[in-house]
Amino acid sequence: MRTYVNIKTLPKTHPLAALKASTSRRYMSPLKKLTLAHEGSGMERMETIKAYAVPPWHNHVSLLCEADREAAATAAKNASDIVIATSASDKGGLVGMGGIVAQRSPRQTDKIVARYSVTLVSRDASTTTQV
Repeated sequence: MRTYVNIKTLPKTHPLAALKASTSRRYMSPLKKLTLAHEGSGMERMETIKAYAVPPWHNHVSLLCEADREAAATAAKNASDIVIATSASDKGGLVGMGGIVAQRSPRQTDKIVARYSVTLVSRDASTTTQV
């Protein structure tokens, strides 16, 4: 079914869109079998979605990076839609990170989609080089 839908919803300029099923009954190609099996299933009413490229300079996700802890907390509370917050720390000789993904809607409680927290490595074992 998926192959048949993909072929029937191709743009009119695509080479496969102009293919017609032959009338020969001697050999039935897989495409002809698909056509006969799904004939009259309402494919002509299906919408054809044209593909287009999104320019690389188009902003997909807005990014806000605050160095101040209070400013970051305020910005996260005022945000709506999907919020992803991450943090990393070095405490007691251990390096760790954590984060949360939440869906925020006005006048509704937040829905936490994912939450994580992990200790990555001890500070002595890390091999970071500062230049």
